[in-house]
Amino acid sequence: MSASLQVIDGGMGNVLQDIGRFGRRAQGMPISGFLDPVYAHCANALVGNSPGVVCLEMRVLGPTMCVTAGTMLVAVVGDMDGKVVRANGQQQPLHSWESLWLFEGDTIKLGVIAGGCTYLAVQGGFEVPSVMDSQSTYARLGLGGFQGRALMAADVLTTPQPLSEQRPGPLKARGPFVHSTDVVRIMLGPQDDYFPATAISQLTQTVWTTAPEQDRMGVRFLGPALQHLTPQHADIVSDGATPGVIQVPASGQPIVLLADCQTVGGYPKIGTVIAADLPKMAHMPAGTSCQFAVVDAAQARRALHDLDTRVTEWLAGLMAYAPVGFLDERALYSENLVSGVLRGD
Repeated sequence: MSASLQVIDGGMGNVLQDIGRFGRRAQGMPISGFLDPVYAHCANALVGNSPGVVCLEMRVLGPTMCVTAGTMLVAVVGDMDGKVVRANGQQQPLHSWESLWLFEGDTIKLGVIAGGCTYLAVQGGFEVPSVMDSQSTYARLGLGGFQGRALMAADVLTTPQPLSEQRPGPLKARGPFVHSTDVVRIMLGPQDDYFPATAISQLTQTVWTTAPEQDRMGVRFLGPALQHLTPQHADIVSDGATPGVIQVPASGQPIVLLADCQTVGGYPKIGTVIAADLPKMAHMPAGTSCQFAVVDAAQARRALHDLDTRVTEWLAGLMAYAPVGFLDERALYSENLVSGVLRGD
């Protein structure tokens, strides 16, 4: 049967996201979806889901939720604190990069998100409507996800029917999947000719720091102001914008657009973060330092291939395990422990 989670404390800024809302940008609709599809893929793999299944994306402070019906296999990936309080009062830490069973009456408490972005996946995903072919939340229009908004106390999330009648055991990764955020690779353009050569050099030679002003639309970087060719070059006739582009407004502080970004914009775009490095932007809370490095199209394609290879290798390392300090009595009783009857005389 399906299972349900009641939200006791919604935390801060926790929304349901899937792979994204594609094919709607001509209508002014952002893609939305996972800020880090790689981490979401990892979380889904730990519970037996396909890569694009809807997950709970957490960026500041995780929620507290109680299982009010059924049984569910859950997994969290990322850098965060958490614990599980079982229905009998037993407590155990919630470890990232592994899955575990939750039963009726169990409470999961998710704390501060240290690494910028984490994901919680449940087997089968969450049962929420699809809007424009996606279950992703776009909060600015109040659509998708759970009622088009972040989770709040008293919300109830349900899961669909299990993927199969045979329950997979919990899985554990051999280690976390690590994004290196010290260098972010970019391709120049489409408006790099709106900047002098000194600004291009400055873009790649500066150690930039992420600002507190960041959300799912984009992240601003702080450093020496990038100069435009002229003050008039700080504004352009609005043209297409997409996740990854680096806009430079009149302030000279670059902004990397993310999943919820607008479809058009009037700031010149000095460069674009390559697809292989865009997931890194989800893990740059305020105060993170990085440098930009320019690559060409061939290098960008090779980087994406290398990322796919790393993900495949990580998935191949998943292994079944028995959680320490907890006996899954329901799973134990479901097994045929006695295959016959012996006479005792």
